[in-house]
Amino acid sequence: MSFNVSLQIAAEGLNAERIRMNVISSNLANINTDNAGNGLPYVKKEPVFKTTDFGNYFGVEVNKIENSSDPFSLKYDPSNPLANKAGYVKTPNISSISELVDMISATRAYQADSQVIAESKAMSQASLKI
Repeated sequence: MSFNVSLQIAAEGLNAERIRMNVISSNLANINTDNAGNGLPYVKKEPVFKTTDFGNYFGVEVNKIENSSDPFSLKYDPSNPLANKAGYVKTPNISSISELVDMISATRAYQADSQVIAESKAMSQASLKI
């Protein structure tokens, strides 16, 4: 594997994790959005990754961002204009704990890809000294 391929794979990983972090940020920012403009609460977004081929090696990229299929939560709030006849309001299908765990995972993956780039750069510089 050439240095360029390892740098491309790591760069794609950095980009994928950046997008993942943006999606997580959007989910956390809208965790209390009961009405997303269509009478329904904000729907959690999830990035879908796919592999990219580099000959004998594989990288990753974000293929698309999908809406989660998890059901909405219900909160009892009969005074809310969005409440159903029983007094329950649909709330976003987002778990702050799950999002924070995903954030930690994305951060660690981003750090690992950054380290790959730093080590590839160091190896490249060392080979120039030979």
